[in-house]
Amino acid sequence: MNTRLFSAPTNWAQWPSAQSFPKYDVWYDDAVEFTFNGQSEKGLTYLDFALAGYNKEDITVTRNGNFLVVEGKQEEDTEKEYLYRGIAKRDFRVTFQLLRHVEVVDVTMDNGMLRVSLCRIVPDAEKPKVFEIK
Repeated sequence: MNTRLFSAPTNWAQWPSAQSFPKYDVWYDDAVEFTFNGQSEKGLTYLDFALAGYNKEDITVTRNGNFLVVEGKQEEDTEKEYLYRGIAKRDFRVTFQLLRHVEVVDVTMDNGMLRVSLCRIVPDAEKPKVFEIK
C-alpha cells in the first residue's frame, strides 16, 4: 500500500500545515473502490478542509502541473455590526506539491467541509513486472 502522494519537504515549515488557516486533515481509506478513466481502482487519500461560513462559490481547487492549489475568497460583510467576531472569514491559499501520477478524483463540499479526493494511478508501462524464470 503506497499512501504517499506528496513530495517530502526538507523541513516542517514547507508543509502547508505550518499555516494556521484553514485547518485540514489528510487521511487514507484503502477499502474504497472507485472507477477512474474506465479502470477499477482501490484506495483514496482525502484532504478535508474545515471551511465554516464559506460557500462552494467562494472556493476554487486547481491542479497546475504537479501543484494542487485550494483557494478561498470572501467578501467582507459590511451590513452587520459585529459585537464579537470569532468565525474566520478571510482569503486563503494552500498549495500541495503532488508526486507523479497523482490524480484528483473528486471535489465536494458538504456542511462547511471541503473534501478533495486523490489517488495515485501508475500506468501499466511503469508498474513492476515479474518475469518467469525458465
